[in-house]
Amino acid sequence: MKIIKIALISFLFPLLSIAQQSLLYNDKGEFRSNLKFAISKTQYEIWQRAEIKILSQLSPHIVTNLENEVAENKILERNIFSFDIDSNGVGNVSQVYNMETDQNEGAIRQIQKHSKEIAMEFNDANKKYFKNSLLFCGTYYICM
Repeated sequence: MKIIKIALISFLFPLLSIAQQSLLYNDKGEFRSNLKFAISKTQYEIWQRAEIKILSQLSPHIVTNLENEVAENKILERNIFSFDIDSNGVGNVSQVYNMETDQNEGAIRQIQKHSKEIAMEFNDANKKYFKNSLLFCGTYYICM
């Protein structure tokens, strides 16, 4: 079963990057599960190119769960966390919407633990597609 999930995720990476769709944001940059959280158009362009890799680093099963929920047009009922990213990396990780679970601190630690990898994905996507080192800066939202 684990091999099937790995194969499925490996297969979906290229498809999602070609389709340029985001699991977490709609095409206006609004967070799918709570439209009051949004990112700029430029942030969205960069996020959608780095999203799958970032989410996979944070939680191996989150990508599959989110894909299923988006495909079924379900509202993503999860805790929402924000983080800032700039040229120095990831900072200000916090919870902005609470579904009252006991996994909140663990999710914050997970984001902090992978902050280097997250920053690297943003930098790579930004350099590859936009050639400007600061376009990705700002606040982003994820659900876990």
